[in-house]
Amino acid sequence: MFDVAPNLSAENCAVVTAMLVLALRLAIVRIPSKLPPALAFAAAPLGLVLMTGFFARDQRYFGWHALAIALITPPILRLVLRNERRVLAALALVIYPISVYAYTNATTLETAEGKPRVNFFENAHMLLPASEMLDGEKLYRDILPAHGMLEDGFFDFIALRVRGPQISNALRARVLIGCLNAVAVYALGAAMTGSMEAGVATFFLASITGTIAPSTIRFLPALFTLAMTASAVRRRNAKWLGYAARGIVICGITSLDFAFYAAAAVIVAALRFRPIKPALKQVMIGLLATGIPLFLFLAILGIADDFVKGTLFEVLPLSEVYAMDIFDTPAGFRAYQHVPEVLAALVHRTSWGYMVWIGALFFTAAALTRKASRRIEPLLVVAVFMVLGAISYAERHHLHFQFATAAFLAGLIWLLFRKRSQYATPAVILALILGVPTSHLAIDGWLRRSRGPIDNGWVEIKDLPRARGTIFTTGDAEMVATVKRYVDTNLKPDETFFDFTNRGLFYVLLHRDCPIRQYEVAFYETEEKQREVIARLERDPRVVMALVPLGPNDDGANVDGVPNAERAPLVWKYLEANFTPALTEGAVSIWKRK
Repeated sequence: MFDVAPNLSAENCAVVTAMLVLALRLAIVRIPSKLPPALAFAAAPLGLVLMTGFFARDQRYFGWHALAIALITPPILRLVLRNERRVLAALALVIYPISVYAYTNATTLETAEGKPRVNFFENAHMLLPASEMLDGEKLYRDILPAHGMLEDGFFDFIALRVRGPQISNALRARVLIGCLNAVAVYALGAAMTGSMEAGVATFFLASITGTIAPSTIRFLPALFTLAMTASAVRRRNAKWLGYAARGIVICGITSLDFAFYAAAAVIVAALRFRPIKPALKQVMIGLLATGIPLFLFLAILGIADDFVKGTLFEVLPLSEVYAMDIFDTPAGFRAYQHVPEVLAALVHRTSWGYMVWIGALFFTAAALTRKASRRIEPLLVVAVFMVLGAISYAERHHLHFQFATAAFLAGLIWLLFRKRSQYATPAVILALILGVPTSHLAIDGWLRRSRGPIDNGWVEIKDLPRARGTIFTTGDAEMVATVKRYVDTNLKPDETFFDFTNRGLFYVLLHRDCPIRQYEVAFYETEEKQREVIARLERDPRVVMALVPLGPNDDGANVDGVPNAERAPLVWKYLEANFTPALTEGAVSIWKRK
C-alpha cells in the first residue's frame, strides 16, 4: 500500500490493509475446504520478494504486483490445497525464511537510496584487506584483519574478485548476505519454541525494535549457531550440538567476540545436557570436523602459522587498546531522572535493552541453579549469549547483546503462555511498547517513498572508478578529491603513501599499496609494533608521502579522542624527521618525504 498509494499516510495505509485482510479472511471461508482458512494465505508473504533490491527501481516500487499476490493467491490456494502437512512444512522451511529476508531487504536504507553509503573509517576494516588480497597479498602475513578473516577481507575479496574492484560490489554483497540475519532471528525464535509462528513473531519483534542489522555479516554465524544450540537442548538431540560446534569454528573466522559468546552458550548447553557424554562427544566431533579442514585450508594458502600468531598475539590484545570508560548513562535515563518520570526511561528506546540484559542476567543466575528443563534450556542458552555479550559494552560500549534481545523476550513470552501465566498478556503489551510499531511503520513508509539519499550531504564520486555506485558524505568526498589531485600530480604509478590518520580507505579508492600490516594507528601502539612500522617505511622507497592529522584535536583522524601522536610517538617522531609539510587543504594534511 505504501507503493500503490504514495499519498496515503502510514496510519491510513495500516487501516486499509487491515480492512483488506479482514474482508479477504471473511470471504474465503465461503469456499469449501477441509483445511484451516489461515493456510490459504500461505503464499501471500511471497509478494514481498517483488519489492526487494533485486529488481530495478520502477519494478520494486510498482506495488500492484505484490498486492495482487497478497489478494489473489488466498482464494486460489483455498481451492487447490489438500495436504496440510506439506503446506506447514513449506511455510516453516521455505516461505517464512524467504519472506522475512525479503521484508528486511525491501526496507533497508540501501534499497531506498539505490546506492550503499560509505563509512570512511569502518569500511576500511573490510575493504582494505580485500583490496590488498586482490593485488596478491595474504591476510595476517601482509595485512592484519582486526575482527576475523571472513569479516575483514575474505568475504569482500570474493565479492570484488567476482564482480569487479568497485567497492559498491562488496557493500552490495554485504547487504545481500546480511539480510540473512533476519532468517537467523526467525530460526532462533522457531528453534527456541518449536513454533514457526513464534519464529515469525520473533523476527518482527526484532525488526520493530531495530535489532536486525542487514548490512553486516559479523554476527550472522553466531545467530545461526545459537539457533542450533537452542534446537539441541529443546529437542534433546546431541547431534545439533555437533552442528553448533561446527558453527563456532565459522564464528571464529568471522568475528572472535561473537565466537566467544556462541561458544559459551554451546558449552553451557553441553554441560547441562543429560546424558552429558554424548553431548561433549558431539561438540568435540563438530569442532574437529570443521577446525581441521579449516586449518588445512589455511595451510594450503600459506597463512596457517600467521593466522594463529596474528589471532592470539596481535588481535586479541587489541581489546586493551580500545577499552573505554566502564559505563555511559543511556540517553533515556539522562532525560528522565526523577520519580515517577524515570519509569519512562525503562521503556525508552535508548535504555530498555539494558533492562532486558539485567533480566537475562537474573534469569541465567536462577536457571543455572535448577535442574535442566526442555522448556527453560533454550531460553537459558540465549540468556548466556546475552550476558556475555556485555563484554562488548565494557570494551567499546557496543550493545552486541541486543541482537538476541528479541529472541529472549519472545522466548520468555512463549514460556509464560505455555505456563498459562497471568503475566503473559501484559508481557506482549510491554513488548509492543518497547518496539513502538507505529514508528516502525512510519519509517518503513518513509523509506519506501524515498528516491535517492534520504538526507542532504551525500554525494557520489564519479571520477574514481572504484568509488562509483556508492555515496559519500560531502566532507569525505572533498577530502578524497584533495588527496586524489595530489597523488595524480606527484606520485608515480608504482609509488604509494603512508596513512597516519586512520583512513585506510584511501589505499583502496586510489588503488595504492598499503606499505604496512597494521593499517590503523591503534594496532601498533606497542613499542615493538611501532618499530616494525618504522622499519617497513624505512626500507620501502615507494613511500613518498604521508597523510597526517591536522593536529592533536583532529577528531576525524583520532580514535576515542586519543591523538595518534600519543598512541604511536615513535612513528610520529619518524614522520617529523623524514617528512615535511607539502599541502594542507580542508581536512587533509599531506607531507612529502625529504
